[in-house]
Parts: sequence; C-alpha cells; structure tokens
Amino acid sequence: MVEGGGKGVHGAAMAMKARALEAKDILVIGMVAMCIRTGDKTECTRRKEQKDRQKSRSSYILMGKSVCSKTFCKLVCIGDQKLKTLCKHYKEFGLVPRNLKSGGRKNNTKALSLPDTERVVDFIKGYAQHHAVSLPGRVPGFKRDDIQLLPSAETKSGIFRLYRASCQNAGHRHVSASTFRKLWLQLCPFIVVTRPLTDLCWRCQQNTTQIFRGANLTLEEKQALMEKHQQHLSQVDAERQLYRDMVASSKATVTEHAFANLGPSVPNSKDIRMHYSFDFAQQVHYPSWPDQPGPMYFLTPRKCSIFGICCEGFPKQINYLIDESVNVSKGSNAVISYLHHFFENFAVGEMHVDLHCDNCSGQNKNKFVLWYCAWRVMRGLHTSITVNFMPPGHTKFSPDWCFGLLKRCFRRTPVHCLEDLCRVVSSSTPESGVNIPQLVGREDWSVTVPTYDWQNYLKPACFEFRGIKKCAHFRFSAERPGFVFFKSGLLDEEQSRQLVKPAGYQGLAAMPLALPPPGLDYTRQNYLYTAIREFVKEEHKDTVCPPPQEDRTEE
Repeated sequence: MVEGGGKGVHGAAMAMKARALEAKDILVIGMVAMCIRTGDKTECTRRKEQKDRQKSRSSYILMGKSVCSKTFCKLVCIGDQKLKTLCKHYKEFGLVPRNLKSGGRKNNTKALSLPDTERVVDFIKGYAQHHAVSLPGRVPGFKRDDIQLLPSAETKSGIFRLYRASCQNAGHRHVSASTFRKLWLQLCPFIVVTRPLTDLCWRCQQNTTQIFRGANLTLEEKQALMEKHQQHLSQVDAERQLYRDMVASSKATVTEHAFANLGPSVPNSKDIRMHYSFDFAQQVHYPSWPDQPGPMYFLTPRKCSIFGICCEGFPKQINYLIDESVNVSKGSNAVISYLHHFFENFAVGEMHVDLHCDNCSGQNKNKFVLWYCAWRVMRGLHTSITVNFMPPGHTKFSPDWCFGLLKRCFRRTPVHCLEDLCRVVSSSTPESGVNIPQLVGREDWSVTVPTYDWQNYLKPACFEFRGIKKCAHFRFSAERPGFVFFKSGLLDEEQSRQLVKPAGYQGLAAMPLALPPPGLDYTRQNYLYTAIREFVKEEHKDTVCPPPQEDRTEE
C-alpha cells in the first residue's frame, strides 16, 4: 500500500517556489542576452580586419553602468556557476525558459486526493463519537468550549495505527502518520486527548467518569448526567464570577482614589471596599542551583515556606518567606498572624474588605479565622468583612499567578540564602513590581513577623461554629457585632448565628502572646552542616549551615 506523503499537503508551496525560480531564470537570461556577444567575428575597433570569434564575450550592465561578473552575480543573487549555466543555455537555445531536470530519486507518491482526506476526517470523527465525551462549559486547560475529550490513555499514534489497519482491511489507500497528524490538527482541532491534570475537582471527575462510561445508558439517563454536570459547572461559574466582580471593583477603587502603593494607613479610615486573596505556595529549598549538582538530588536542603496575600487592585502580592527555623506551623495561628501583619502594614485603611481563599480546613476554613474576623470588626479595625471560599478543585486565582512567576524565576537563579530568595521574589516581576518579599525570620532564628497564639487567645470569648465545611460565604458587620452571616451558595438564603459570647472581648488583652520560634533540633543542624554546607557559597556557609549547637532549641 502506497502512503500519501507530504506532497499533497505541500504541493502548492512547491509549485509556487518552482514558478518563482523559473521567473528569476528568465530575468537573468534576458539581462545576459542584452550584453553577450556571440557573432562569428570579433568586434575590436582597433583592428582593420576582424578575426573569427573563438568564444563569446559578455559585458554586464546594471542600472546603466558596466560591472564585472562577480558584482553582477552578487546583485542578482546567483552563483558564478549558475551564471555560466544560464549563458550556455542562451547560446544553445536562445531566450527561452530552462527545462529543469528533477534529479535524485524519482518520487512516485501520488498527491493526496479529496477522498483520502475525507476518509481520515471521517475516521477521526467516528472514533471520537464512540470514545470522546463532550462536556458542557469550558474544560480546564482548554480555551474552547466545544471540545471533545478523548481519554488521556489514548495517543494519536495509537489512533493512527487503528486507522491504517482499517484502510488495509478495506483495501483503501492510507496516509502517513505525519500527514494524519497534520490533517487532525487542521480539520479536527476540537477533538483532543485529555491532558493529565492535578488539583482537580473530585465532583467534576466523578461526573466525567459517569459520562465516559455511559455509552450503554439510555438517552434519558445520559441527559440526566449532563444536566447534573451542567448544574455543577453553573454553580462554579457563578462563584468565579463573584470573584471577578470583587477584583474588578477593587481595581476601580484603586484607580478612583489614585493609590500609588500599598499602606500602611490608619485602619478603618477610608470608606472604600478592597479585595485580598491569600494562599500558601509549595515550599522551596535553598541552596538551589539552576544546574543542580548531582548529589543535591538525594539531599534535603534548608526549607522555606511561602505565604502570599495578593491585592488584585494594584496588583501587588506580599510574599511571606518563612524559614523552617521560624515556621511555627501552617495552621490557623500562622495564617491569622500573617493576615494581621498585612492589615497593619500594607492595607490602605479600607472600611470594608472582601477575602478569598481556598477550602483548606486546617489553614483557612476553620473557626479561628472566623473568630479573628469577628474580633477585627468588634475592635473597630474594619466595618465589614466577607470571607469567601473557592469551590474545591476550582481554586486557581491571583496568588497562583504570582507564585508561578516567582517559581519560574527561582528555577533559573542561584539561591544560597534568604537574602538571595528575597531578590528572586523582587526580580520575578522587575518592571511591574507585583511580587514583594517579606521575611518572617532569618537563618539565625531571629523573628521579623511574629506568630501569635490566636487560638488560645480567642477561644474563651467565642462559641463553636459547627457545620463550617458546608458553608462557603461568611459576612461580619459592625451593625451586628459578634454575629456571623453565612450561606452555602450564592443563591441560598443567608442565615445568622451569634459567634462571640455576650461578654465579648472585654476581658482579653490587646494582643495574644507571641509564640517562640521552634528553631532547628540538633539532628537537623548537624545534617545541614555535614551534608549541605559544601553546596553553599563561602560567605553564606556560617549563616545557612552554621556548626550545630546542642542548646539552640532551648533558647
């Protein structure tokens, strides 16, 4: 069976190139014809009698000026050998186009015909009809909303082999694998193989699996599955639209008031509404090299966690860099402490604030964060606060964008200490200055941003909030201090509950106690000193990997 190669796809381009070369040859031959002398006798004016001509003589003229053959070749973009060939052709055949010989191996491949192309497209569409699934709404990772998804285990090479086998069994001509891929990309771009994705919505995956396995279901059952998935995607889209509206409102506020940069400002001093998003990023390790030494692959360098609070109105993001020696936890105490530091040092003095975060129960979605929001409203630090949780599996938002820029710069920059990491954060957005570093502590366990014991501080003054995981939107207002307004979805009816005890925060101190940094135990200090120290620059070795001390964790 003869395969249809790229000749059918590139035939038009090859024909255009051949016509261009032919036109260029005709032009050069015409210029040669005006200057070449091919008569029987010479034309020397100094001789009385002319001799018989032994060979032709050419004088090349361009723009009315006589030039040498070398200059002529450069100006018309041909080689010396090509010029000799054209002169020889003119002397033999006159002013006629050259009949070029193909040379090399003869190509007996037939051009791709319309039935061959239709057969490829019909096979791809037929295969997708039995194996692909059309999901309502936009699919994560794809821009189009009419995508038909093939299972991620499928490959275009495997589907091509099935196509080739079907053509051979039917006695039809089949195309090559490269042409099969090109036709798929040109004529069936809406049929794609699912990419392996991470951090997906479990409910979306369950619905997708049911739709994938619904080939033998009745039309009514398939319709019910599609409606169920469509309803879920509609709810997710509504939540995403709420986030977009809050971000747009925050940007309009910044533009209207011409804010140059983030605070600090007097809390609750401006009658405006701002929006902030916060999240943890995956921790990084240092020292880090773009060209990683081989032994480093099996070692665990010093760890640094990253917590980001983004104000989309500017946009700016404060990235809290938390060395492992001062990392108390990634729970609610740390989250509330960094939020409190942000409001004290970077907020613009807004009265009303909207917060967005993911659904991580141990970090954000817990009673302590709600207690802290109620505490801020009752202390007059804000007039109203809303806390909104992104739907599980649909939590990509502004902090992830800033983290991506930071990680991209981190991977290609040598980092030996926390100061280098701060420079990486700043240089990840050099022109816009979106990413701003904020050290929580240094390698010597000194603390810059303290972590407070908010849990024990707020617990005596507040009631438990049961069923928090079922709710997605919370609101606190100075009109009803100590109460929380909550609802599960945007269209659900809002309910209220008393969150703070009648005595309130009257008996509490102004601020909770600061938690001491955990430091590094002797085993970890010794590991950094013996295994990691050699990979650190000489000037940073005593800072990042100092000699271990037994009593450092007791200080």
